[in-house]
Amino acid sequence: MFHAIRSDLVLVDRGVKPGFLYDYSRISADEVTRLLQDLYQAKLLHSELIVLVIDEFDIVIVNRPVTLQYLVTLQPGDNVTVVDVSDTLQSPQCLDLGNSIWETTVTFLKQHIQKAEPFCMTHITPDPELNCTTMFGILLGYPVIYWYSTQSHSNCLGMVPLTLCQLSVLLTHDAETRRHCAYSFTYPADLTQTVFGSVHRWLTHRQQVTAEVSEVTDTVFDTSHTCQPVVAL
Repeated sequence: MFHAIRSDLVLVDRGVKPGFLYDYSRISADEVTRLLQDLYQAKLLHSELIVLVIDEFDIVIVNRPVTLQYLVTLQPGDNVTVVDVSDTLQSPQCLDLGNSIWETTVTFLKQHIQKAEPFCMTHITPDPELNCTTMFGILLGYPVIYWYSTQSHSNCLGMVPLTLCQLSVLLTHDAETRRHCAYSFTYPADLTQTVFGSVHRWLTHRQQVTAEVSEVTDTVFDTSHTCQPVVAL
């Protein structure tokens, strides 16, 4: 677990990904914040990292400048595809790009990140109409992001064939080299043609970014298929 946490922190610090959701163990946001401060003082971290506490429960560690730049360039239908998985639908479908909730979500995150102080904790309480799953997808830098109506009690992904995408990197840190999964996300297999452009452009950009990081010497992109009776988001 220690090696995985260290790898995620290095990848976020170097800008390989904008952020990661801390779900390795039970730990308070205060402890995570102190950890980042200690690593920064020890000169093991170099970028402006912040700790976002979303809805008093989920902890997301974010590279502040990288994420702000990413939010500016985020264009649905181009470098990201938003998929509506509301339980009122018979099957997932691409979200209408005229949906104002998307713009509201991006603006909401941008405002909070701009105000956040480096290596400090910021609490975010989303408005009732905003979707935390969508926020996570944005903050983690996924090219395919799920959205569903907050009036839904679940989603329509149960028994839907999904394509699982994973991008792993060979990361060298402190004279130790390990392969680490930097990204892992899914999309409905039936929407492969629709999301192909976003995933392809995302992968090309990730490869360009990792090529500039001296600690990363190899990237591997794999896909597989899964289908579950219930999918938790």
